[in-house]
Amino acid sequence: MLSSYKIKLLNGAMRNRELQLPMGNLTIGTEDNDIVYFPLEQGLNQFLLDIREEGVFLLSPVEFWIDGQPTPYEADQSLPVGKVIDIAGCCFIIGDIDHTLPLSDVPERFSAKNRRKKRLILASVIGAAIALSGAIGSYVLRSPKAEPPAFTRADVYQQLKENKLHAITLVWHGKNVALYGRCESTTDLTPFFYYLKEKNIFYYNNIICNNQIISAINDILTEYGYKDIIITKGNKPGFFLLSGYIPPSPKWSEVENLLLNTPGVAGWEIHNNSNNKINELASEFKKNKLINYVNIFKKNDVNHCCGGGFSTERE
Repeated sequence: MLSSYKIKLLNGAMRNRELQLPMGNLTIGTEDNDIVYFPLEQGLNQFLLDIREEGVFLLSPVEFWIDGQPTPYEADQSLPVGKVIDIAGCCFIIGDIDHTLPLSDVPERFSAKNRRKKRLILASVIGAAIALSGAIGSYVLRSPKAEPPAFTRADVYQQLKENKLHAITLVWHGKNVALYGRCESTTDLTPFFYYLKEKNIFYYNNIICNNQIISAINDILTEYGYKDIIITKGNKPGFFLLSGYIPPSPKWSEVENLLLNTPGVAGWEIHNNSNNKINELASEFKKNKLINYVNIFKKNDVNHCCGGGFSTERE
């Protein structure tokens, strides 16, 4: 029986894939896992979630992080929805099945050591702040309260145009806005996000960027042993080119399933450029007058290059 919750994995082979959670216990890790094989930290082989009507609970007594903040284990406390949860290196977001979960980066873990360092920095600044407080206090009292800069929706659309984010759609909810569409790189969004914050506009980011998708595809291929594959965007939105040698294998069907369930991926093409590489290699041998000393052939979809003083006639 399925629950009313879903999980979105943020790293590993199933990065950015959403799955509806079943009711009851569910295991994630490298032993008897129910969702995906995921190597864990802290010497763990697995951790256990309990999905109930009232929420999703962690049954394994381990320290974990919520939005980068270390969180002690509490058996009777459900995991929060909509926040990045990091359990032994497995990062995910939990949400209601009817809600869209954003593409999120994994936040840096914040440790007690970080806190002590920040306290020392804060302490060194407090003295200067106290010394300046008398000078600026009277100015603040005389100055009117700062108001958020005014804006119109037309201003926001103009900013989109100036930042060349032509594939982004805005859906307004009062003064707040939800963002949808595609972009080339997450860095392209930074100026626009800064503008929204400056105008005090709360936004919900559901934009999918090609660099995130390419990274997710690469994670899946690497996890299944397909290395040295060059991934580039295709001619249509959501389509990608996989350039390299991908031999037929039963595990490729698993890879295809993961790719099809990766947000933002509509399809892909596989280009085996090994023939071009062989031609380049043969040209180099000819240029260096070594072509008579090698034999280049293809067998079972694998290119072979053997030395042995073969003559031109024998080739």
